[in-house]
Amino acid sequence: MISNIYKFELKRISRSSVLWTFFICLLIVINMIFYREMLKSGIVEQMLDFMDSPFIGDMMRGFGVKPESLTDALGFYALRNTMITMIMGSLFAVIASSSLISKEEYEKTAEFLFSRPVKRISILNGKLLAFHTNLLFLNLTSSVIGFISLEIFKNAGYNLYSYFVLCIYTYLLTLIFGSIGLLLSLLVKRGRVFIGAVIGIVLGMYFIEVISNITPSAEFIGYLSPFKYADKDVLKEGYNLEFWKTFFFIFGTVLFTFISYKIFLRKDIIL
Repeated sequence: MISNIYKFELKRISRSSVLWTFFICLLIVINMIFYREMLKSGIVEQMLDFMDSPFIGDMMRGFGVKPESLTDALGFYALRNTMITMIMGSLFAVIASSSLISKEEYEKTAEFLFSRPVKRISILNGKLLAFHTNLLFLNLTSSVIGFISLEIFKNAGYNLYSYFVLCIYTYLLTLIFGSIGLLLSLLVKRGRVFIGAVIGIVLGMYFIEVISNITPSAEFIGYLSPFKYADKDVLKEGYNLEFWKTFFFIFGTVLFTFISYKIFLRKDIIL
């Protein structure tokens, strides 16, 4: 029975995951084409002049813009494409995971599902396995397309290991947002659809990190956002997977998922 649930959910979620993956990959390629044209046209030099301005410079640094990130292919990729994969990947994760159970209640299909001779834990296992399969597909595909685009449009050599680490941070970020979406969906009564709310959470967390980068006095609030723990400074010396940041993502994902299981096993499902 769990395999049937997995196959059904895999097919259902894959429709949106393929679409999200396509647009993420398309934006990655477009941005790298823009990067090549930007170098040819001399826009980089003009942008570097803007960074000397106190206000505009602070704003640009808040969004991760540094002089070297405008001239280095991997630095530019981390500046533009990583934020696309992180934000859009997190949006897909939180939307898809939040609909795993709430969708059954909202569309009144829970009665059929939960009347079958299968344990609740098996139902959630099948649904989560399908979700994580699609999330892995999105991250792997975008990472491969990102690598190919870097190879095509690079202006010099880059650290492949740093790119690999960057992709892992992106995947870990989408994982924790997926677990947050699942937990929130189980806390909502009567299977209400709250897509706007979960989208707001992802974008809100992103702008919290941006504000913390722009305003030194507000730097501490950045640690309330998972985006803060996904290190995007690929050009710094010794760039690597930091233990405490990796632990934050893994522990948070496991914790939120564990709580979700506990709630789901006791939750009164609205039929």
